[in-house]
Amino acid sequence: MIDFGKTEELPTRALVRELLEMIDEEIDELGIRPFMQPIDDILAHGTGADRQLRVYDANDGDIKAVVDHLIAETKVGL
Repeated sequence: MIDFGKTEELPTRALVRELLEMIDEEIDELGIRPFMQPIDDILAHGTGADRQLRVYDANDGDIKAVVDHLIAETKVGL
C-alpha cells in the first residue's frame, strides 16, 4: 500500500498498525477496545488463509492436514 504522507510503499500491516496507533485514544474513549482484538490477532498471526498455508507447507502439501486444522479451529469456542 502507499503511504501518501511518506510517499512510499509500505506493507499493509505496517500501515494498519500506524492507523491504530493514531486512533488509540479514540478507541478507549468509545469503549471499543475489545472489538479491536480481531484486528490485533490478524496482524500478529495472519488471516485464516495464512494459517492454512502454513499448515499446508508444514505438512508437505498434505491437504488433509489443512482440513484437520480447519476442523480443530472451528471447534474452538463451541
